[in-house]
Amino acid sequence: MSDFEKALGPTLEAEGGYDNDPADPGSETNLGITIADARANGYGGPMKDLPLDVARTIYRSRYWDPIMGDQMPDQAIADKLFDSGVNIGVVRVVRHLQDTLNVLNQQGKFYPDTVPDGIMGPATIEALTLALACKPWYRDVILKALNGLQAAYYVKLAKDNPRLERFAPGWLRTRVQ
Repeated sequence: MSDFEKALGPTLEAEGGYDNDPADPGSETNLGITIADARANGYGGPMKDLPLDVARTIYRSRYWDPIMGDQMPDQAIADKLFDSGVNIGVVRVVRHLQDTLNVLNQQGKFYPDTVPDGIMGPATIEALTLALACKPWYRDVILKALNGLQAAYYVKLAKDNPRLERFAPGWLRTRVQ
């Protein structure tokens, strides 16, 4: 099974430290945690002083647990889902995984379709486990699909909202492998 701490390190590195760019839709952030998330999780201090332990708790409860990270059968896929979930939303990345699994299953030949509802559950974990077992190269295909869907999301986001164009190069550089 996958390890939260292994997933957290690269995400913290990509997110960086304190930022208060008025053009950033995330508003004031530190360690990748928005001020809204910090306040919703009981942190009332200055965002510049957000403790790592508070960020770690928020990351686990808001992003790792909803992807059922502890039950993920592959660390690289867990890392990708976690980091992407932090940046573009858990529901979106779980739906990306579900759609990917559905197109890889050869119309139900290898495993049943998942419901693309954006909610990670036992059926999606089982489908992922079966997908990884059926072809040795499916792991790489799943990761490529997740990266491609994430890149397409960033391009569309910046295209639809030109004020976000300035963020697109960084998103593509740090979040898409």
